[in-house]
Amino acid sequence: MLPKLYNLEQNHGSFIRGAIAKAKVPKTERDKLATKKVFSARGGFGHLVQALGRAIGNDRITLSVKGVTVEPAAQGWRVSFLSAAGEKQCIDCEKVVTTVGAYALPQILPFVEKEDMDKIAALHYAPIMQIAVGLHDTGGKKHSAFGGLVPSCEKKDVLGILFPSSCFDGRAPEGGMLFSYFVGGVRHPEYLDKTDEEIEQMVRETLHSMLGYPEDVRPDLVRIFRHRRAIPQYDVGSGVRFETIDKLQRAYPGLVLAGNIKGGIGMADRIRQAVSVAAGLS
Repeated sequence: MLPKLYNLEQNHGSFIRGAIAKAKVPKTERDKLATKKVFSARGGFGHLVQALGRAIGNDRITLSVKGVTVEPAAQGWRVSFLSAAGEKQCIDCEKVVTTVGAYALPQILPFVEKEDMDKIAALHYAPIMQIAVGLHDTGGKKHSAFGGLVPSCEKKDVLGILFPSSCFDGRAPEGGMLFSYFVGGVRHPEYLDKTDEEIEQMVRETLHSMLGYPEDVRPDLVRIFRHRRAIPQYDVGSGVRFETIDKLQRAYPGLVLAGNIKGGIGMADRIRQAVSVAAGLS
């Protein structure tokens, strides 16, 4: 969403004028197909990754590599890395696409001037802890909603709680419920250092205080996922980062800097960007 707002302001002088101008543009047939319906992949988005892997071919994917570097070469680019077995390998190619986080780019692209790289690598990522919480039996309690965010003024330990099993099939047994807690963020990065026992205690407390379950209810499932660099923060300096990315791509034909460093942070943004990048490579 933020890149869209940024573009409206840049192209039309203000967000309001841009929104008015966009509303007057006739929708394409493709635009008319878009809906606000919430969707996921059957069995979770992990299945999407697996399907992409099968389509590409497992023999064309190298995992668990270390020390990846990309350098300009006589006929394009040379990608060097250590395989999982510790063997140094190189790939010579005409084009290279990176989708890594901004923090990994200085090591991968050592030929980029520090002044330019600093403008990209300065992108801050908010740390997030995601907690999957499951109940086999809710006692008839219903949660017919997508979930909700918690305003900071309420001074709760959680940023928000989503209800995946209310939106998608196969996420919980009949009569049960799956919750997805989000904790930490920019305001409380220290929460990621809490012990698993402290997190489980917080979950039990919020099941009662926020979701209305009796105090003796205990979750049947608690799985904790800590993401130290989770959500990129598009702040007022993002325009400089975008300009620097464009500058480097012009200076080094065949190099594509993609991923969440530009173009938005959501799943829809990644899919849109992937289609655009793929079209540019063909």
